[in-house]
Amino acid sequence: MTPLKNCPVCGSKKITRVIEPLCLPTRRGVVRVPGVPLDRCKNCGEEFLDSTASRKIDSAIFGSIRAPRRRKTA
Repeated sequence: MTPLKNCPVCGSKKITRVIEPLCLPTRRGVVRVPGVPLDRCKNCGEEFLDSTASRKIDSAIFGSIRAPRRRKTA
């Protein structure tokens, strides 16, 4: 996805694409997601994620949750 040209919040054109780790709280604790691409407005500080970042976050969160083990029945 291409970086934003204008901030949807304040209208500024001072948008930069950065790649940073994110730490996200979940029910099972904090999940650290390395290398998440996001657009940040230098004027208001708002951050915007694209679909690539969302997929990376989803795989980190849902990949860290283990399904409960099933018991074998006789």
